[in-house]
Amino acid sequence: MTSRIELGSYVVPTFPRHPAVLAQQALTVQQSSSNRLALGIGLSHKPVIETGFGLSFSHPIRHLREYLTVLTPLLAGRAVQMSGQHYRVQQEPSVPPEPPPPVLVATLAPQMLRRAGELADGTALGAQPWT
Repeated sequence: MTSRIELGSYVVPTFPRHPAVLAQQALTVQQSSSNRLALGIGLSHKPVIETGFGLSFSHPIRHLREYLTVLTPLLAGRAVQMSGQHYRVQQEPSVPPEPPPPVLVATLAPQMLRRAGELADGTALGAQPWT
């Protein structure tokens, strides 16, 4: 058994999973893994989200901004009050493990890279979507 290997997800799609739910799941993994989680998230691709899940893929950059605005404070044990176009959240903090897991955003385009640099801990460069 090892205690040095970092664990990670690449890539949890954001559209079908609420950011407060993902925060709870990630904090559980972070605590049970002795703080070795790197949380990779991403938008997925329009055909998967719209056809596979039946959700709207409109305004993906706004969706990502709101998602990270909810997710990252909850991972750090801070309360969130937000009323956006995609999410309306009023959530009290839980007791996070120290440190919170880093959040990496899968990116394909310059706007996504900017949001990742602005709101996350890093990026995980994704593959080009199929056509």
